[in-house]
Amino acid sequence: MRPDAVAARIAAGRPLVIAGDEALLAGLPRGRWIGGTAPAPDDGRLLVTELSEAATTVAIRSYDETALTGIGAAAPENGFTILVIPGFSPPHAAYAEGVFQVEGLFNRPLVGWIAAEHGSATPKVVDGVTGAVSDRLAVAAHVSLPPRLTPRAHVVNPYRPGDGDELAFGASGFSARHCRIAGEPVNLAAHMRERGIGPDRPLVADCFGTPVNVAIRAVDEAAGEVRFCAPVFAHLRYRFAAPLPPGAGPALPAGVHPAFASGPAAGLPGYGEIAYVVHTRTLVYLTVDEAG
Repeated sequence: MRPDAVAARIAAGRPLVIAGDEALLAGLPRGRWIGGTAPAPDDGRLLVTELSEAATTVAIRSYDETALTGIGAAAPENGFTILVIPGFSPPHAAYAEGVFQVEGLFNRPLVGWIAAEHGSATPKVVDGVTGAVSDRLAVAAHVSLPPRLTPRAHVVNPYRPGDGDELAFGASGFSARHCRIAGEPVNLAAHMRERGIGPDRPLVADCFGTPVNVAIRAVDEAAGEVRFCAPVFAHLRYRFAAPLPPGAGPALPAGVHPAFASGPAAGLPGYGEIAYVVHTRTLVYLTVDEAG
């Protein structure tokens, strides 16, 4: 949508989630909306999701890395949360690495995205209520729904672990020089080069029965270091994903009309997608349906 059309919806009191260029986001009027930087069309438009018209309340709140531990408790009794975190910020690291310690996180649907640079030096988020633009805070919209409606979070991941070596990491984090294969230390960048593995193939781990990707952000051959878009964890085991067939990728199931979606396949790319935990190279979407 054009910024003037978005501004009109904000002025009408519509609750929105908005993504795009930092300057365009910063120029919008205050109101009931949250936003984050993300690659958008180059013709001056913004990517806009209008939250459910059935919402009874929409509470907008900003979180630093410490306060994010309480985001699960802040979720509405019946509703959902949309969370936007600036990429590679303190909240990104704290949430991605500490997500399993967030009390009550999995009790209510929580979706969103990791903001990327677009028209800015660093990824940013915007609290539409205050107008604050930040690269050090996360922003969330807590949306309450009437009892007749049920929200659900969904993840579409086309990747599965390949048949290569199983990798273990000595420490959790957004980068690694070494991993262990069959108990032996191996330089990860050299392992990728020797096996002909490109950065287009993410690492995949089994996380409570769900395959979770860790996309490769960059490979620094000189430093022997691999940087990731999400952290690897010391307690998980990884394999590089099996290559996808040409043209394959995540897609919405036929007939599904989501209330929110993130990921490149949804037209909202960033450094990752959020469906409770941080995903990468996936499609995340939220549905709101009649209960029962």
